[in-house]
Amino acid sequence: MDGALPNFFTINGKSYPATDTIRMRVGQRLLVRFIGTSNGFIHPMHIHGGPFTVAAIDGIPLRPTARFDADTVNVGPGQRHDVIWTAREPGRWLLHCHIAHHTTNDNVETDGAGGLTVIIEVTRLRPSALAGRVAASRKCRRWRAGTPRWATTRPPGHATGPRWGWRS
Repeated sequence: MDGALPNFFTINGKSYPATDTIRMRVGQRLLVRFIGTSNGFIHPMHIHGGPFTVAAIDGIPLRPTARFDADTVNVGPGQRHDVIWTAREPGRWLLHCHIAHHTTNDNVETDGAGGLTVIIEVTRLRPSALAGRVAASRKCRRWRAGTPRWATTRPPGHATGPRWGWRS
């Protein structure tokens, strides 16, 4: 960090615990777009609950044979990484940066974390939905993660900049 600049990092303009919880069912897939919008920070972004598949880098889709599984991707300034994460097990899984002070709000934890942290809540598939499971598995819930939007002038939850977070 440079001098005494604020130490707030945001996802979709919000710092945890104000970030939106993503709700999914086992077997669903989530498309996350990590975008490095900060000037001088690299963010090693990680999702608990199993590896994800890197599907595109800097807006260029990778051929299926070139895609690879990873636990963490380093997102530098101006970079984009599209990753697909499959909900394998029920539970509460974290999507977060692996740099400790990027997951706090000015070095203070709120409810166990802060900053670049999102919770993914996965529940079991309903028995009535088993018949449609094949069709559902072909759909990919998309969630554009404009990673690390660093708020330099406002506290968390009030950061300016592009909002992200679309699902289908």
